[in-house]
Amino acid sequence: MDKKFSFVIATPLKDSRTKVGLDIGHALARDGHKVRYFDYDKRPFPLNLYPKPLRNENYENKYHYAVNQTLISGCRKYKPDFLLIVKGVQIYPETIKLISSMGVTTVGYWIDDPLDHERSMVNAPSYDIYLTNCSKTLGSYKEQGLTNVHHLPSAVNTAHFSRTKVRKRYDISFLGTHSAYREEMLSQLEVNGLHIFGPGWQKNSSISQWHKNDNIDSVQLHPGAFGRHTNLVFNQSKVNLNIHNWFGKGHAMNLRLYEVPAAGGFLLTDWVEEIDKYFEQDKHVVCFKSVEEMNEKAKFYVNNDQARNTIADAGYEHVLKHHSYDARIRDLINIITG
Repeated sequence: MDKKFSFVIATPLKDSRTKVGLDIGHALARDGHKVRYFDYDKRPFPLNLYPKPLRNENYENKYHYAVNQTLISGCRKYKPDFLLIVKGVQIYPETIKLISSMGVTTVGYWIDDPLDHERSMVNAPSYDIYLTNCSKTLGSYKEQGLTNVHHLPSAVNTAHFSRTKVRKRYDISFLGTHSAYREEMLSQLEVNGLHIFGPGWQKNSSISQWHKNDNIDSVQLHPGAFGRHTNLVFNQSKVNLNIHNWFGKGHAMNLRLYEVPAAGGFLLTDWVEEIDKYFEQDKHVVCFKSVEEMNEKAKFYVNNDQARNTIADAGYEHVLKHHSYDARIRDLINIITG
């Protein structure tokens, strides 16, 4: 029988910004490990009573100090084998080092490489073990003398994404936050019937200036899709288009690589280096490296149900087997106990 461990996981519990800590914790608990959570976004009494206009720098300092003291007390009380902190920029380096001195192995997981890499480089040295979602950034950590840094890719919570038998409402859809780079790419799409879901598009995009062809009339903007609606959009779309927000220069996969196949959807994505390590192109997902290739493949798969469904089926089986959180925690345990 595999040895089981105790964890304190420091992560937001209510904020929608990230559920990674909860997803990891639930998978660890299913595997028999003991898990407690610490919400570093929760403001303790009486600080939680302060109205937002009064939350100045002095208030924030008091809040951060209280959070750090509570985390120290919790680790001293429960004596976990591991403290796993997801991002956690509110946690002081001194706090992490003190908890480590108690015999608790401290593990940091930075989930925003490469976009937020500079803050991660400040964060990393305090931990016994450090994890990043982007394999390409490992070199920059090692250049700073950080040797115990490992790559742990993202994963998908299969309780939130699943196949649903619904009719296809959208020929091609994009789900994601607006950015100038994403708008530049989508403005060159030559496929009718594009549906865009996500925050920022209605306010920031200049759709009226997009196409020199007639496709502009077929672009429809929708509010952001969240929770079950996300899964529904993936199922209702013939082609789910993914554009990473790395401005064409990134290496790490975003969550769409896992979520769309887990929903049984077909994914057409811009290529990043990590894809070839974890997926087989044209078997699990389809990639493009240029606007021309994006248009060529989008047109083909919108109009070829059998080819599209074959890839969607293979991607679904692959992600459920290799990229669920239940699978990912095996990698986590191997890293932190190796």
